[in-house]
Amino acid sequence: MNILEEIVANKRNEVTAFKTARPMSELESAARRRGRAQDFVAALHSVPIGLIAEVKRRSPSAGTIRGRSMRSRSRRPTRTPARRPFRS
Repeated sequence: MNILEEIVANKRNEVTAFKTARPMSELESAARRRGRAQDFVAALHSVPIGLIAEVKRRSPSAGTIRGRSMRSRSRRPTRTPARRPFRS
């Protein structure tokens, strides 16, 4: 058995154990009780947040991800209006 087959076999066993511990009908009723999911954009706007992003150009295992430079497609960062700090 190669490593991929071993991972798949382990995951199948794990899924079977989860299904036994909590049946699908129980998961479905819990989802119905929880109600509708919050709008993602509204959730982002509901609290002041900051975002830090990284552009990955190379992968240790796959090498170069994109052949051409990302600089030609990048934009200058935009500044958003200052918001008051989040307090819990």
